[in-house]
Amino acid sequence: MTACSFLFLSLLLIFLDAHIATDAQAQSVNTDAAKREGKVVLYGTVVPQATESTFKSFENKYGIKVEYWRGSANAGAGRAVNEWRAGRPGYDVVE
Repeated sequence: MTACSFLFLSLLLIFLDAHIATDAQAQSVNTDAAKREGKVVLYGTVVPQATESTFKSFENKYGIKVEYWRGSANAGAGRAVNEWRAGRPGYDVVE
């Protein structure tokens, strides 16, 4: 890699990092809606054994069951995007 290519790539990454980080947003939490629905659906990549205590704590605090779907990062992202495009997202949170 030439010095010019390295400089260009470095500047591009800095630019993208600055713009992506500032555009990222999350929706506000609506626990009342989640309680009416009765569950929170989470798509993630972490093994269920590592999340059990967190989910139990959440369920005890809010009274809302956590339904967890686990897959690879590519599978989770693909599933979430396909559901979103179809207009029927089956998730509340994507990790």
